[in-house]
Amino acid sequence: MKGIGYSGLAAMLLVGLAAPAWEQTALPLSVEKCRKDAELFRSDDAVDLPTSVNLTNQADEMHACAELDEENWPRYHKLFDKFLMADSLRLQDFLSRHNLWAQFYAEDEAGKR
Repeated sequence: MKGIGYSGLAAMLLVGLAAPAWEQTALPLSVEKCRKDAELFRSDDAVDLPTSVNLTNQADEMHACAELDEENWPRYHKLFDKFLMADSLRLQDFLSRHNLWAQFYAEDEAGKR
């Protein structure tokens, strides 16, 4: 993980969890839509191609689907985790590319959260 410690990964995951969804799902959620989207989101392209904003939106949708379609909760939860992890790894890569890890850790130590 390019020298990123467990605490760094945990911090990035928390950032991903706190990230707002800028867009809403285009259609109202239904069990049918949830199941169809979950099937579409299973491919690797569902993580590699979308923007970070879309990954967050897909994670939000899967979270909502888990509440709507409790029978398939594990399926939606797995996809939710997949999208948040992909987004967190992108954030880590950004911090690495721009040499911002030292600044991130310094500000975190200073209580800027």
